[in-house]
Amino acid sequence: MAWKIQNIRPEDTYSPLEFYTSEEIKRFSNSSSMKKRQIEIAQRMLKLSGIETGKILDLGCGAGFVLGFLKDQGFKPVGVDVVKSMIAVCKSKHLEAHDADMRELPFKDNSFDSAISVSALQWLIGENADIKKVAKELNRVLKSKSKAVFQFYPNSEERLIAIAGIFSRNGFSAKVAIDNSDNPKKRLCFVLLQKD
Repeated sequence: MAWKIQNIRPEDTYSPLEFYTSEEIKRFSNSSSMKKRQIEIAQRMLKLSGIETGKILDLGCGAGFVLGFLKDQGFKPVGVDVVKSMIAVCKSKHLEAHDADMRELPFKDNSFDSAISVSALQWLIGENADIKKVAKELNRVLKSKSKAVFQFYPNSEERLIAIAGIFSRNGFSAKVAIDNSDNPKKRLCFVLLQKD
């Protein structure tokens, strides 16, 4: 049976710029449990996607937990986030991060070998037009046959499948993977992409 989230979440009400106040950014960037969780998710994403090396784009990089992990794994990571204070946190860790929206990336065509996005896409999932912009921009900046993977928290299984469909209509082969589908507290949703 298909699942659907009933409760209202911050991303259903606020934009990232509204939600991530200076207090929230400080709490988030100092959270060892958040860092551990994001790294675990990133490890799972790399395993699912088969991404192994190269220049990788982190869409919605936040405080740089995944950027740091990717750098330690030998990747050449570059992050983007719309929250300027998050970018400042990344730069304080000597990580490359840019104040940019994943719907309008400041990079040349064919710049990246792969891309990853941990827990960020749900801030955009209300609008199909926004997901289409992400797909088109990602397609533009990735090299031919590159892989990408998004982990996010859609509000329903139906929405997860719809988002994969948007990517598949905009230059990607797309697959969906769900870990712990019957456990709402542990459920992780992924869209696995390969540029056509």
